Amino acid sequence: MAVDRESLLLHHLAHTWERKTKQAVEGLLEKYSIVILVSTEEVWERVKNKCLSLNLKTARVSFERAKNTIVVLGQQNDVKKLQGEIQLLLNKAKEELDVETNTVERKIPLDSKEEFGFVWTLVSEKLGGVENLKR
Repeated sequence: MAVDRESLLLHHLAHTWERKTKQAVEGLLEKYSIVILVSTEEVWERVKNKCLSLNLKTARVSFERAKNTIVVLGQQNDVKKLQGEIQLLLNKAKEELDVETNTVERKIPLDSKEEFGFVWTLVSEKLGGVENLKR
């Protein structure tokens, strides 16, 4: 079987081209990353506008409602930066939501200002964040 020089050269070039192309693509893909953050829809609604305003030319933020996940995709450095900022926003929103969920509002009907003053002196120091709604 006779193989001419051109065929051998093309075979060698194809192999070299394939190897170099794979290296170039792998090098390009290594510059990018994806981060998935788990969130609830309630928390996402609180941070949605701030998170979406963080979008950059080299990194994007999106939310997958079906999975309740925030997806950050882009260049590695920018993704890490956005991940940190979004995590802070999520933690703050979770804390605020927990406070709202655990807050109990009650109205205590009183007949006189004296009765109000007495009850107020008893509870105002013990309960933080109690509002005095004089009506």
